[in-house]
Amino acid sequence: MNTRLFSSEANGLYSELDRVQFDAEGAELTFVQRLTSENGWRIKYTERVLVEYRRFLILVKLTEASLSPSDAVDQAWHLHLLYSQSYWDELCAQFLQKPLHHQPMNKAGKDKELFYAQYGRTLVRYREVFGENPPEDIWPRERKKIANARFQRIDMNDYNSKISYCKFFAFAGAVI
Repeated sequence: MNTRLFSSEANGLYSELDRVQFDAEGAELTFVQRLTSENGWRIKYTERVLVEYRRFLILVKLTEASLSPSDAVDQAWHLHLLYSQSYWDELCAQFLQKPLHHQPMNKAGKDKELFYAQYGRTLVRYREVFGENPPEDIWPRERKKIANARFQRIDMNDYNSKISYCKFFAFAGAVI
């Protein structure tokens, strides 16, 4: 494939994608602030994830075959789905010009090989379109790292208070 052709086309798609408003009018938190808060990430990492989410959307627009995002990019996708007007009216209808449904997979079960194939295809297309490897801290390359990932959504306020409580008693026990 002609990488220059795709890279040039991708560059034009960035400005088209900039028209998609991720933030909801009057929202208490911006999209980036909410993504940061809900995932416990640092703001700089979240901003990089959002760049990679946009790149994933460009890949989706340029690729007919199914693609799979990394977990970090998937978190941005999950949040964007909640902003349904932006997602369906601006992203899908105007930018992609097709629906983009989220199809969760059982990475430990029968869908495992399909996931690996789609994720591998995504990494290959990334290099073809953008002319570089995706950042490994956002797009891991190791099957083992992807397959063994364990995520659990928690309330950070509750979690942090339990951690603080445990740390206090561990410290107090060491002092006594």
